Amino acid sequence: MALSCVPLLAKQSPLEQYFDSKLNHLNALLIKNKQSLKNEPESLKSFVNAEILPLWSSETTLKALLGTKEWNKIPSPKQIQIIGAFNQTLHRYVREGMKFYSNQKFSFVSIKLSKKGKRGYLTILIDPEILPSINVTFKMTKIDDNWKLYDVYVAGISYVKMKKLEIGRIYSENGADAVLEHLNSKNITSVAQESK
Repeated sequence: MALSCVPLLAKQSPLEQYFDSKLNHLNALLIKNKQSLKNEPESLKSFVNAEILPLWSSETTLKALLGTKEWNKIPSPKQIQIIGAFNQTLHRYVREGMKFYSNQKFSFVSIKLSKKGKRGYLTILIDPEILPSINVTFKMTKIDDNWKLYDVYVAGISYVKMKKLEIGRIYSENGADAVLEHLNSKNITSVAQESK
């Protein structure tokens, strides 16, 4: 993907302003509701549904994991089930992440768009109170005039690249039902372990 070399400037880009303001909003919510988000599963579930899932395209992530051609072979009702299971995986990741949340601040860094302006990278800075700050980059795509995240790079490692081999093997050997079962079983196992 060819990218523009210079990050967009905030005053020139409503898109950049949108993500900057979204991060400020998330920071405020996390600080204000830290205890309830850490200790009340229903509060965290509502937070993810309202604030995280609208920013993410689970379908685009799954297309990246399986390949668009293979994804399109899966019947629509099964696609909906797998998307639902991946949404629960996002819930699981946020639950696991909240265990380590201690007032880290999330700040906007830059956006770089492809020449066609339909895909791009969003980079943010995570600034802990004690440890060194780190940059995290998200891949994003434009869907019906809305920008959605679908992959994340931490320390240069892509989530999709890390999981693609495993999910692709499950799909090629046992089909879409096996992918659904795999996602559901990991989510259920996580909930069971946390409730002990």
